[in-house]
Amino acid sequence: MFKEILSLLVLSWLLSACSTGTNKSQLLDSGKEHSLQRLTESARSREKASGSGSVVWKTAKRNIGASGILVVDWPDKMRFEVQDPLGGMVAFLVFSGDEFWSYREEAAVAHRGKFSKNTKWRQILPLPLSAQDYLRILLARPPVEKASIEYLSTKSRAKLTYPGSARMDYLAWSRLRDEPSLWRLKWGNGDQIEARYEDYKVVSGKYYPMKVRVRYIRRGKERLTLIWRWKDMEAYLPKVGRLFAVPPKWGKRIRTRYLR
Repeated sequence: MFKEILSLLVLSWLLSACSTGTNKSQLLDSGKEHSLQRLTESARSREKASGSGSVVWKTAKRNIGASGILVVDWPDKMRFEVQDPLGGMVAFLVFSGDEFWSYREEAAVAHRGKFSKNTKWRQILPLPLSAQDYLRILLARPPVEKASIEYLSTKSRAKLTYPGSARMDYLAWSRLRDEPSLWRLKWGNGDQIEARYEDYKVVSGKYYPMKVRVRYIRRGKERLTLIWRWKDMEAYLPKVGRLFAVPPKWGKRIRTRYLR
């Protein structure tokens, strides 16, 4: 009789422990879900940004500190200029809808084309991303609303996967503020892009990361490290004509290849 009672007590304790563990896990996931919802709402508010800043631009051929100008207009317009300390243009990118114009000093030629399946834009641009994904990286706007979400451990981390895509993202955010701190994009072939966000500040009532650190790893080798730090930033666009013109107005004549 005593053994039967003891067995029932042990079974009751085990069931209670399992129930408590399940409830705790559910509460943790629920808290993460609310945090991720707040993160997404805040990220959506970041639509425009413009100003100057400092750049670290590191490739196999160049490793310099430079000054830069960045203008972004969600969802697919961007102008990004990187100049070395002597005034030479290191990189110049303009996106406007489905069109792009790209110049990198190491290539010694500009490329113009469209973001389409028929062009080799992924091999031409510094990062193999669409115009919208460039803006997502720079504005800290991961596509949470398009993803299937798996919450990881007990910390503010999640894995994002997308229907019909071999890409898998890893997202981490700050416990103090529901804003991205790390976003890693990884493709099925092992290539990955890692973005780290630091020093969030309020600009026109919205949180923006003042420092964005991006690493592009392809075939196991680091192809590009880009660190952008805002110096003067506004959450609106300057009143300048043809800001996102393709090709852009530039005093230097440069040979341009058209991608068909």
